Formats: sequence, C-alpha cells, structure tokens
Amino acid sequence: MPKITVVTATIRPQYLNLTYECLKKQTFKDFEWLIDIDFPSDKFLLPKAMNRLIKRSKGEIIVHLQDCIEIPDNFLETVVKEYDGSFTTYPVGKRNG
Repeated sequence: MPKITVVTATIRPQYLNLTYECLKKQTFKDFEWLIDIDFPSDKFLLPKAMNRLIKRSKGEIIVHLQDCIEIPDNFLETVVKEYDGSFTTYPVGKRNG
C-alpha cells in the first residue's frame, strides 16, 4: 500500500505533463497518482471528482495537486516528515513558523 495518494481532478489534461514531470522527480517514491479527467461541461463537478478519487485512494496520506502545478523535488518527502496523523494541509511554498 502506498504511503501517499496524490489526487488530481482536471478539465485541462493538456497541463498534466507539468505535474507528471514534478512527480517523477520526487525524492519520496512511495506514492500513487490518481487522476480524474473530464472536459468542461455543466456535468463535471470538482467536489464529485475529488470524492471519487478519495474513494479510490490507497494511501495513508492524501495530497491534492492541481493540474499545471510545479512542486519542489522534496515536496512529498516533506509532507511525510511533517504529517502527525491528524488532518492537516500544507502550502506548496515556504511555511511560516
């Protein structure tokens, strides 16, 4: 079972390559990446897509990444190090405090 599930719901699959390239470079490798792709319409609802992804996830930690996003190479490693077992969110950039 992977430690982290990365979830991405998108209506812009052409931008997933940027996220994919960042995930390939991660120093922490024990993760799965789940994607829900749809095209702009009145029927695609981000919350429903996210719920589908979360139901399919197998990781202890769930990280939501938007399409077309860049993350540092150690981002997932930092999430695992900082995770204390409670529900928490972390910004991609520097943390204050």
